[in-house]
Amino acid sequence: MSRATWAVIGAVCTATVLYAVYQGGRVAWHLLGFLIMLALVVAVTQGGPLSSVEVRRRIGPGPYFAGDAAPVDLEVSIKRRWFWPQLTVTDQLPAELGVAQPKFLLARVGKLTSLAYQIPQLKRGVFEWDQVVLSTSDVFGLFPRNRQVSLPSRLVVWPQTVSLTGSDLFSRAWRGENLSPQPTRQESAHLRGIREYVPGDRLSHVHWKTSAHTGDFKVKQFEPETKPEFTVVLDAAHYFSEQDWELAISAAASLVRYAHSAREAIGLAVLDRPELVYPPALGQTHLAAMMNLLADLAWDPHSSQSTIVLPDARRVVITPSTRAERWTRQADILIAIGMGGLTHLSDLPHLIRPARVGGQGGVTS
Repeated sequence: MSRATWAVIGAVCTATVLYAVYQGGRVAWHLLGFLIMLALVVAVTQGGPLSSVEVRRRIGPGPYFAGDAAPVDLEVSIKRRWFWPQLTVTDQLPAELGVAQPKFLLARVGKLTSLAYQIPQLKRGVFEWDQVVLSTSDVFGLFPRNRQVSLPSRLVVWPQTVSLTGSDLFSRAWRGENLSPQPTRQESAHLRGIREYVPGDRLSHVHWKTSAHTGDFKVKQFEPETKPEFTVVLDAAHYFSEQDWELAISAAASLVRYAHSAREAIGLAVLDRPELVYPPALGQTHLAAMMNLLADLAWDPHSSQSTIVLPDARRVVITPSTRAERWTRQADILIAIGMGGLTHLSDLPHLIRPARVGGQGGVTS
């Protein structure tokens, strides 16, 4: 409270005491008794130990994608009962989330009170916040009290994605440096040579003519045929507009997520972050690491581009349409963002087509 408020309260108390002492009478002493009772009520409510109130914050299990809603639970408990006129609980959300700070007014505080709210329309990013503010006061609101409870929390929101089911990104196999003209099969029909029979070889692979000529079983050896491994290459941020940068990140996240669901090895390289290059791999941990990187990439019009060594894998390059020509010879699949290319995320499945046959590994900058 301000000094003026304290001065007014002091003046009222002094006047009431002086009136009772010097004026006397029933009214004067009743007024003094009322003032004493009021002071006791204020003292009792002010004596409520805020330190005995415990708060726990729980964020619903993820992962969360941009546009989702994240449920948050606050559990408020008190170690010992006290007369509380009211208790206000405010969760201090970061301003970057773009939502109002949730505030709860509790008329009664029990041993355990559960408070729930949602953070709607999540934005891509990594958000951290800490404080929960507990506030109480007397019945007249003259003596407010606050206590801050530290509850460090972290919310990672992955980029928005689109389903790529039905695209032909992984539908073809590679023989050496050449793209197979047929969809991927369990075994290749391209004969590589003849070798000695090994127990366990299929009888259908026995080369009977050679076996009859040599007197020993010979089997046909086929050219190994494997599915390709891809690395998503995201061009430097300063080449994109802010809106196109978000679209490019969503496109990269869609490719990474689709590869994981298809059980295909995929990697990620961001030209702005040369120290964080993920070679093609499988697994939930690998997926989370790449999606967390994409979630944390901010648009920086002044970002500096440095030399980066790309993994030895097929490349899916995501670049502004103004730089598409520069990447034509280095990309196996080229996704141009902007005019003449990808302008809406929903169009991504229709733009995934092989740009050329055979890519060369190396260093790009």
